[in-house]
Amino acid sequence: MEFIEMGGYGGYVWSAFGFTLVLTLGLAWQSWRQQRQRGTELMELRRRVRSGDAGRPVRRLVAVRADGQPGPSSGS
Repeated sequence: MEFIEMGGYGGYVWSAFGFTLVLTLGLAWQSWRQQRQRGTELMELRRRVRSGDAGRPVRRLVAVRADGQPGPSSGS
C-alpha cells in the first residue's frame, strides 16, 4: 500500500500515469485509423492508374502560411 500512496504523492503520480496512458492509446488509435484511410486511398489511386481512368482529378494539397495566404509550394 505504501508503494501505491508514494509518500502522499500517489494521486498525482497515478493520475499523470493514467493521463499519459490514455493519450498514448488515443494517438495509437488515431495513427492506426489514418494508416487504414491512406491505404484505402493508395489502393484507389493504383486502381485508377492501372485502368487509365481520367475521371475526377486527384485532390492537390496546398501549403498555407500562418497568415492564411498560399505558400511557395502552391504553384503561385
